[in-house]
Amino acid sequence: GALQSFGLRAGWRFQPRLTLQLDWEHGASGMETHTEMGSWESRLDVETLGAGLKAEAPLFPHFHPYVGVLCNALFAGARLDDDPDHDDNSTQVLRRGFGVGGYGTLGFSFPISTGSASLSMTPYLEVGYGLTSNLHLEDMGEMRFWGSAGRLGVMVRF
Repeated sequence: GALQSFGLRAGWRFQPRLTLQLDWEHGASGMETHTEMGSWESRLDVETLGAGLKAEAPLFPHFHPYVGVLCNALFAGARLDDDPDHDDNSTQVLRRGFGVGGYGTLGFSFPISTGSASLSMTPYLEVGYGLTSNLHLEDMGEMRFWGSAGRLGVMVRF
């Protein structure tokens, strides 16, 4: 299934068409399950830290198509819990995992001048494909993320 997320991205343009990007993203997914033996909530939280490059080709002052690549580190926590309102109950099962991955993008950015030569707000729209290594969640097993993604956001460039 899809993992919805939100995040922050910052960029430093070190060449006229190349930007170093730093990226943080938080994604979460969960569900509640009811059986004859009781009810519990399952939840997956993923924090992603990324760094990469973006190469853009400004066609017009406010329309820049680009390609990009991000290398990511993923920190995941999987939880099963019959009382999600309390973090210290004895029936909670929490396992953590770590993985690495990459994300390639095609997108468009729309730079907006702020009146400063060194700072701009840049809305962007991109699609891409990502792939990660296995995240080992101890005795819960392994998981891996892959697939396409769409992103819409605003980047602060300096």
